[in-house]
Amino acid sequence: MSISLDTAQAMVERARVQAAALDVPTNIAVVDGGGHLLAFARMDGAILGSIDIAPAKAKTSILSTARARTCAAGPAVPLPPPNTPTAA
Repeated sequence: MSISLDTAQAMVERARVQAAALDVPTNIAVVDGGGHLLAFARMDGAILGSIDIAPAKAKTSILSTARARTCAAGPAVPLPPPNTPTAA
């Protein structure tokens, strides 16, 4: 899977807007199909310790068979509150 830098940056921006709307400062990482970092942003107030965690989670997501939400196109998907079980 190949993602352009422009697409990766657009994904970061969509995630940033969604996190801001939820008032949840976060670190956002976008990786390519091989799990290599393409784009990253740390929102003001985001937990410093998760700077290393966000790219690792993104890499795990792309390398696993688990489904992931798509931010690159279409309407933003509302995220559940933290620690809320979701349907598989």
